[in-house]
Amino acid sequence: MGKVGHGSPEKPDNWSLYMVPSDPSPEQERNAAIYVAVMDGATFAQLAEKYGISRVRVQKAYARERENAWEARKRGESSYRDRPFPSDV
Repeated sequence: MGKVGHGSPEKPDNWSLYMVPSDPSPEQERNAAIYVAVMDGATFAQLAEKYGISRVRVQKAYARERENAWEARKRGESSYRDRPFPSDV
């Protein structure tokens, strides 16, 4: 095999496009719902109660989704999960 590097088949330049599975897991769907709910005004405590998980897990899920939003903005998209980007993303 060739060297892994810029533009090689082993690691294409746009690798992030390949990281989203076509059929999201229940956890990924929950994380997406958490992101949308927070963007719509829900608190971490409300979501922790709703999903039966700790506030820290809710915060971590939201942080992962914010990272995905940042990646989407970096790719030139105008929104993420049909919500505008947070002002600090």
